[in-house]
Amino acid sequence: MADVRHSDGDVAQIALHLLDAVRKTQESLRCVEIWASALTAFSQPVPEYRPDMTYVLRPGSGSETGGCSAGAKKHSGTVRSTNAPRRHSS
Repeated sequence: MADVRHSDGDVAQIALHLLDAVRKTQESLRCVEIWASALTAFSQPVPEYRPDMTYVLRPGSGSETGGCSAGAKKHSGTVRSTNAPRRHSS
């Protein structure tokens, strides 16, 4: 068998190709995991949606001072979320 010697540059080039292949494989695996999760989620029936229509927070609940109340406004002594769906009377 012939004695084949490679320069350090050849070995470095091969190592770079190997690292690139590993990186691409990791990206592909991430995509496979995402699509597998999506497939699992979409293969299940959608659960029945029954929203709780209680959206009014009591004064003193801490929501008036900030935190999660960025989308809330003062209304008749209570804080009502502006993001919550409203029940319309018939």
